[in-house]
Amino acid sequence: MSPGELRTARDSLGVSAEFVAARVGFHVNNMWKYENPRREADVPDRLAEVVRDMLNDFECAAERIAAEVDADPDGSIPRMVTEEDRDEHAPEIRGYGPNSYGLLIAEVQRRTVRPVEFQL
Repeated sequence: MSPGELRTARDSLGVSAEFVAARVGFHVNNMWKYENPRREADVPDRLAEVVRDMLNDFECAAERIAAEVDADPDGSIPRMVTEEDRDEHAPEIRGYGPNSYGLLIAEVQRRTVRPVEFQL
């Protein structure tokens, strides 16, 4: 994984460098160093593995929720107000935060056959 791929992956997940650094056990300064496009070395294997796992979790959540929406005659997603609600609805990305959940729902909307409406 290149530094650019790392930054793109992290942005697509909607998580901060601090969040990823904590998951890997790195200091955030290392994350910024590894994301530097001028850096010639590849990202450490452990960091790349964690980020790929996070991307896979995000993909699994999007696929599962899109299938649920398409199978539901109403085709709606419950409105998630609290962190606990979001974590229950998308346990694959537990703790990622509201930005990640918003990106996940946008991905679900892209994948579904019909428009998604939020239940209030």
